Amino acid sequence: MEIQVNDSNFENWCATLLKTHPTKLQKTLEAQSRDQLISWLCWRDPNGVYSDLDCIKNNLRILTKGKALFYTHRRILRYHRENGYKLLSANQNYRCDQ
Repeated sequence: MEIQVNDSNFENWCATLLKTHPTKLQKTLEAQSRDQLISWLCWRDPNGVYSDLDCIKNNLRILTKGKALFYTHRRILRYHRENGYKLLSANQNYRCDQ
């Protein structure tokens, strides 16, 4: 089943993923497929270059699942920091090792 950007289930899934608790985030992201992670990145940043077609058009390597996971993880943690998520302080440095 292909996820459509205008699908309300897709929007709900994206919003839920965005608000995933940091202690559960890595495991939750690892359970997603490469296509799901790339779809989430495209939803969060419509002007970004994440899809295979966009990467090819811009002479970039297509994203591996590991890179898509890394970018998704980083964007979600940035969202938490910018929105005052209580468990994230400015002194904490969360990272994804993939």
